[in-house]
Amino acid sequence: MKAVIKAASDAIGQQPKGPGFSGQIVVLFKPVRKARYWVMSKSPERLKPYEEAMIQALHKVDVPPVFGGPLAFALLYDVWEGGAGYTNDGMVIPEQWVKALPPTGGYIDDALFGKLWPDGQ
Repeated sequence: MKAVIKAASDAIGQQPKGPGFSGQIVVLFKPVRKARYWVMSKSPERLKPYEEAMIQALHKVDVPPVFGGPLAFALLYDVWEGGAGYTNDGMVIPEQWVKALPPTGGYIDDALFGKLWPDGQ
């Protein structure tokens, strides 16, 4: 997690200062040492100029070994004193994940991650 935090912080630190915003980075590590990242904010218009820099930096992070299945977690962040953001009430689910769930609901589990990101991709 420290490497993810450092990569995102360094990416923002290289950008010109703008209005504050807050958000969440959702991370999905797979046992094959691959990762996917979602950078989200309740102020998407403020995030846009920085989102690509954060994603590029995150993809340079060495993915740690993960055993037994995928590992997902989220990190809350504040940039330049923050703004409208998420609370500590739990991980906000990326829209892509929600769309992959059945209409009746479901679980965020290995089966969902397999649907979102099949092995071999």
